[in-house]
Amino acid sequence: MIALLFLISGLGKIAAPEATQGYIASVGLPFPALAYFGALAAELGGGLLLLIGYRTRIVALGMAGFTLATALFFHNNFADQNQMIHFLKNIAIMGGLLQAYAFGAGAYSIDSRRPTAESLFTRSLDTFLAKDMKGWAALCDENVVAEFPFAPAGSPTRIEGREALYEYLRNYPDVIDVRSIPTRKIYTTSDPNVAIAEWSVSGRVIRNGNPYEMSYATFVTFRNGLIVNYREYWNPQVFLAALGGDKF
Repeated sequence: MIALLFLISGLGKIAAPEATQGYIASVGLPFPALAYFGALAAELGGGLLLLIGYRTRIVALGMAGFTLATALFFHNNFADQNQMIHFLKNIAIMGGLLQAYAFGAGAYSIDSRRPTAESLFTRSLDTFLAKDMKGWAALCDENVVAEFPFAPAGSPTRIEGREALYEYLRNYPDVIDVRSIPTRKIYTTSDPNVAIAEWSVSGRVIRNGNPYEMSYATFVTFRNGLIVNYREYWNPQVFLAALGGDKF
């Protein structure tokens, strides 16, 4: 419904370009023609994007800024009750836009059809369980940064680049046979591109037959559907005890 307000306002400006530019000039803003086309782009373009639910959070935040600017420049004579009503109306619209920014689009939006951080991380876990390290690396951006702050001495705590990360992981299935992921809790955040997960694996170390039971806390950031930052915490003592002196 908020989108319709902007679309109707934009269409009204198309119908009366001279009057609109005259109104813009009357409040002392420079370049009224440029401001006119900027307002058209914001109201028609932004309104349409809100209506179809595409990049809703970013668009809603931009539209909230546009609405605030409109209130401050065009409805700032609080001695005029009509101006005051229009000012408060803009503030109310801003509230709705900020809600869209906070919670995103609805179930029937284009945004809802895009993979979420939760679904992307679930796919990475399934690929890991399938022992497809090449496929797992393909889920990463070519400039991915992986961080393992609790890695034991002699193991890297930071790896940069998809190829380097694949080289680090490619022999993992030959060392540790992960058979299941008993726990898997994935949390979304206010940032739709970030997922936080608590998960565990159960398996055995191939060379010595030791059981391998490990819990992880992982923070993942995605961009364009690919992992750009992967930060993971685990217990290095459990890791070293399971390997029994073997190297990963």
